Amino acid sequence: MSSSHHQGPVPVKALQGKTVLVTRPRDQAESLCRLIENAGGKAIRYPAIDISPVDDDHISAAVMKQLAESDIVIFISANAVRYSIKMLKSVTPDPQRQVAAIGRATAHALRQSEVQVNIFPDKGFTSEALLAMPQMQDVAGKSIIIVKGEGGRELLTDTLSGRGARVSTLDVYRRLIPIINIKHDDVLQAWSHGGIDAVIVTSQEIMANLFILFAEEGRYFLQHTPMVVISERLRQASEQYQMQAPVVVASEASDDAIVAALITLFGKIIPEVDDE
Repeated sequence: MSSSHHQGPVPVKALQGKTVLVTRPRDQAESLCRLIENAGGKAIRYPAIDISPVDDDHISAAVMKQLAESDIVIFISANAVRYSIKMLKSVTPDPQRQVAAIGRATAHALRQSEVQVNIFPDKGFTSEALLAMPQMQDVAGKSIIIVKGEGGRELLTDTLSGRGARVSTLDVYRRLIPIINIKHDDVLQAWSHGGIDAVIVTSQEIMANLFILFAEEGRYFLQHTPMVVISERLRQASEQYQMQAPVVVASEASDDAIVAALITLFGKIIPEVDDE
């Protein structure tokens, strides 16, 4: 999830001499890469996930009817907005229908598409934070549709159903493991010469894909390179990959928070000094 909202100026040259592997999808990485470069670092763009729209043909008239009759529409990500906005706009506007965004970039994408956002967490930008909002408490009997990618967590569906809502989901994109391109060998080469100082991972799918893409030859490098993630849940997920290097959790999923976590990370890593 990228963000155009800045938390404050990043110290100039705070990342001087540091090289960071940015693994976000190609069209969502640029803002983060620019922030890293503005702070004096080098960003290696290595999209470890591809996002592909789901065929419109699978979206039935029944789903469109549900969307039209929904009380609350929840968007899980900016991609959910990107791949469903035409559909949403084809539905008759209803002043009573509320639109919820799970995070800052999602809300920004909706506003850019001239859709008013009614429900938005003050902080946290997670399913848990959205579920804690007052508007999500008394939902018994309400029709809620969750616009999302294929797969993913069931927490929203399960919790809102448990609160008595009629919940349905609309999958508008799928996440794919990318076809390895020439950059893969360049990254391995850089890694083998100690040329990558940190890796940014923003989803469980990206983490899994990295360990698949680099398999045996790059697994050691992944395990021994500091990682910045965007949630405690992701940090816990990293444990199954036997990470040997620090895994730091950014305060939120915004680009600024990720860069701040990188700066903190490098401030805490003590350079190795050879024994005299």
